[in-house]
Amino acid sequence: MKLRVLDMLVCPVSGSDLHLKDATGSQATPADEASPPSQCRHCRVSESGPHVAASVAERDCAACYAIEIDTGRLENEAGQAYPIRNGVPRLLPDAQLTRGSAEDKAIREKAAAGKTIGASFGREWEHFDYDHSRTWHETVDDRCKLFLQEVDATADELKGKWVLDAGCGNGSLSRGLNRFGCEVLAADVADSVDRAYAYYRAKGNDRTHFVQADLMNPPFRHEAVDVLYSSGVLHHNPDTRQALLAVAKALAPGAKIYIWVYHKEPGIKFALQLKLRQVVSPMPAPVKHAFVCVWSVQSMIRQHIRTLLGLNDEKDRLTWRERIVDLLDIYTPRYRWMHTQDEVKGWYRELGFEDIKTTEVRDWGFGVVATKPGTGGGGPLSQTRQAAATNA
Repeated sequence: MKLRVLDMLVCPVSGSDLHLKDATGSQATPADEASPPSQCRHCRVSESGPHVAASVAERDCAACYAIEIDTGRLENEAGQAYPIRNGVPRLLPDAQLTRGSAEDKAIREKAAAGKTIGASFGREWEHFDYDHSRTWHETVDDRCKLFLQEVDATADELKGKWVLDAGCGNGSLSRGLNRFGCEVLAADVADSVDRAYAYYRAKGNDRTHFVQADLMNPPFRHEAVDVLYSSGVLHHNPDTRQALLAVAKALAPGAKIYIWVYHKEPGIKFALQLKLRQVVSPMPAPVKHAFVCVWSVQSMIRQHIRTLLGLNDEKDRLTWRERIVDLLDIYTPRYRWMHTQDEVKGWYRELGFEDIKTTEVRDWGFGVVATKPGTGGGGPLSQTRQAAATNA
C-alpha cells in the first residue's frame, strides 16, 4: 500500500477519516507510469498539513509513491481499526467493530455475506495464471480497449482521473488501465487482491492501489472518483440494487458509472446450468470446488471436439485454468442475480443519473453507463491535481 491511497479511503462503518498507525514499510519497486504523481487532500509526507495553493510547488508528491507500507493499521478517531497485512489494507467491517443496534446488526449481516462471497471468489482466482491466463477469454489489451467502449470515454479523457474498479478480481485490468494515465483504486472482497498486489508490486506499480473491501459496506470516500467501473460483480451480492446504491456514493459530480450484470438467457442449456447451480452452490466450498474440477474434464473434452470440428474461435479455446475459472464463476457463487436493461436504467434514474445508455450486450449479460449530474471535467481530486499542475 502506498500513502497516496489513504486520501481515497474512509471507515466502512462510520465513513470517518482513517489515520495510519504503527506502519512498517520498504522501498517501492521503480515503475514507469503513464500518469504523474498527484496531490492528496492532506499531505502525509510533510508535517505542514493540508495542501494549499501557495505551497503546491514545494511539495514532493512523488514521495507518496516511494514507500510500500507492508504492515500497520488504519484507525479512525473512535478507535475502530483495520489491519494492513502483506501490503493490502483490509477494510472489512467485522462483528467486533459494531455494537447491538439495528443498524449495526445489518452491518454484521452484510459483512457475513461478504465473507462468504470473498471465500468463493478467492478460491476461483487461485487458478488464474498471471503470466499466461486470459480473463473471460480476453487479453489485458482487449479488455482495456473494451473498457473505453463500456464507459463511453476516450483514453485522453481518462488522463489524470481516478478510476474505481469495484470488484477487481485478479486485478489485471486494474493494472492495465494505467496506460491511459489514470490512477486506479482496485477493490475486491476476496483475498485475490493479495496475489494481485504481490505480482504487480514485484514488477513495479505506482498507480494501481489494491484494497480488500466489501461493496455492501464500501470504504471509499464520497464524491471522490471520476469513473466507477463494476463488471460482473454487483449481482453476486445479496442485493444488486443496494450494492449499487452503496458504491455510487463514491462518484464525484460529473463522474461516470458503468455496471455489467447478468440477464436471463434463452434455451435449454442455460436452464440446465441454473438447475445444476441450484444443487452445487449451497455445497461446502471444498465439495463444490472438487465437483467443478471433475466437471471441467468433460468441458475440456467438448471444447477439443468443437475445435477439431472448427466450431469455435480462438477466444473459446481455453486453457484448463481458464476453463476452471469460468466454471467456478458459473456454479459456485452464493448469489447470482439476473436483471433487465430497464431495471438497471431505472436504478440509475432513481439516483438522478443522466446520459444513460447500454454500451455492451453479450449472450449472458449487458453493461449500462450513466453520468452523475454536476460540473464536468472530473471529480474534485482531479480538479485539484489540474490546479496544482497550473500553479507549479
